[in-house]
Amino acid sequence: MASARTRAVASYAISALALIVAVFATAQVSVALYVQVSYRNFAARTRELEVVAASGAISEYVKNFIDHAKVITGFSFGEYFLGKRSDQSMHNLLEEVRKRLSGCEGIVYLDAPTRVRLGTTAKGAEGALSSLVAGSAAAWIATAGATDSFVAAGESLLDFNCYFPILRDGRRTGLLGLAIDITPAIRRYLVPLQTRAGHDAFLLGKGGTVLWSSLPGAAGSAFEAVEDTAFAERPFSIGGYSLRVLVSDTRAAVLALIDRQEVLRTVVVALIASLFVATVALMARLYRSESRRRVLDDARRELTERVRSRDFELVESEIRYRALFEGASDAILLLSEAGVIFRCNDRVLSVLGHEPQAMIGKTPADFSPVRQPDGTSSVDTCAAVIRRALELSPETVSFVWRGLRKGGEERDFQVSLSTVMAGGINCLQGILRDVTEQRQQMSDLREALEHREILLHELHHRVKNNLQFIVSLLDLQRGFEPEAVQKALRRAQGRIAALAEAYLAAAEVPETLIVETPAFIGTIVRLARGEAAIAGVWLDTTIACEDLRLSLDTAVSIGLVLRELVDNAARYAYAPGSGGVVEISLARDGPSRARLTVRDRGRGMAEGWKDGLGLTIARALAEQIMGTLEIAPADPGVEASLGFPIG
Repeated sequence: MASARTRAVASYAISALALIVAVFATAQVSVALYVQVSYRNFAARTRELEVVAASGAISEYVKNFIDHAKVITGFSFGEYFLGKRSDQSMHNLLEEVRKRLSGCEGIVYLDAPTRVRLGTTAKGAEGALSSLVAGSAAAWIATAGATDSFVAAGESLLDFNCYFPILRDGRRTGLLGLAIDITPAIRRYLVPLQTRAGHDAFLLGKGGTVLWSSLPGAAGSAFEAVEDTAFAERPFSIGGYSLRVLVSDTRAAVLALIDRQEVLRTVVVALIASLFVATVALMARLYRSESRRRVLDDARRELTERVRSRDFELVESEIRYRALFEGASDAILLLSEAGVIFRCNDRVLSVLGHEPQAMIGKTPADFSPVRQPDGTSSVDTCAAVIRRALELSPETVSFVWRGLRKGGEERDFQVSLSTVMAGGINCLQGILRDVTEQRQQMSDLREALEHREILLHELHHRVKNNLQFIVSLLDLQRGFEPEAVQKALRRAQGRIAALAEAYLAAAEVPETLIVETPAFIGTIVRLARGEAAIAGVWLDTTIACEDLRLSLDTAVSIGLVLRELVDNAARYAYAPGSGGVVEISLARDGPSRARLTVRDRGRGMAEGWKDGLGLTIARALAEQIMGTLEIAPADPGVEASLGFPIG
């Protein structure tokens, strides 16, 4: 009979295994077909995304040239026409831009068709200059009345000539021409699209002409489609010149990729199936070898140990709680969920003045005034905090309670109310600490701080008013002095005004004596600009200032140094009756330092230049805040830089 049962079990097992194999084989075929279709769609979508990315990258590559040309035509030539730039300076600028732009073979400035006023070409690219000049006549006609660029074919298939109208007072006065070689962009963005045989990339121009191809010998001819080949393309334009990026994938190349993916998938599925079978066999073997008796014995021993450990923990917890309850330095009350006191420790006598037994069976409201300081009823407030403690359990609710000591004295108590288990029932534990003296001390301290802030605010305002009074006295004195003395007094007024602004900024936050830099720096620069305007110099200032919080001492020094540097720029960089740009920046220079920079674009440093009174003062102020003041020639102008530590 046992043998028949074994044969039956074996027969059922073989049938189940055959069914599993059949289901697995069917699933394999279905998955293989689904994977082929999905991979084809995925490959096609991927190529489309590659084409979009490549066309956008090439367009951005050329747009970079166009943006530089717009800056030159809109700003640099404006300075050139105003006489602020010489021919040599413009030539140097064009040369620097050409070297900076990878793929730029030449730049020319034409003040008439085919007539070059300024120009620069890369070594060995003389043909690009000839191409730019030859195409300038057509570009001159195409840009008449226009403000945008004109693009034409260049010397070779991958060269383009871009022309930009140069406007002066709304009229075109010339063209800026750039010879652009897009070969670097081809290498970077199109060559990677040709991953292996059968996957090719093309760049097509007007009329489908192949400008570049990964297939040898195809450049220069018209593009022709091939049978059994999938295509993905993306048109784009460069200044109105239409181009297309196109990739092709032969059917054989796509199938080869699918075959490689299928081999990998088959190997992975086989490994997973083998691992599954081995795992099932191992689990069955472990299950059969497990002894039911051992499982039951282990479970019984574990349960017995848990019960014994739990009982020991409960006894130990009860002992610790009793010791903490009776030995606590604060008064502790145990209340029912209805708010009735049923137990309290001996500290109740010293904290509340009541005997512990006298409080049993009563509520906290019985030992409180009729109303709390906020005007609410003590009975209602007591019920509300008990409900809140039960709702937020097991979190602790803390609050201040006004209670009555024995004899009627009102005291403030800090109460911590939480839920606990006592004797197997859920109850509330209240810990009370007398904080009457602490609260009174805090109230006195707040009043003292408020009084100090008022006095400090008044002090800063009086200092600022006194400084402004000194400025007014100097202003009156200046009217009775010669011109040279008037100038000296005016500069002294500027320094005192900068000092007053620092105290005015600190008066806004007297509790910290901290000055916020953006508004303070803007005020100092505005004062310096006003002084320069009185001297007949009009400054166009730009300010880049991070939001730094400086101490009053540091802010005073920084404000005075900034005022001296801007004053020097107005006096020495630009002639009276003119003006120019002064750039100011204040930013972090590391985790614990900052840097103030002032740069003009004027006449530069004179030969044999030495520090005057203003710079002598600035250097002394820099040393006072442990900073370093450096002054160096720039191109053009002078740049002064103050590095200093910050907290």
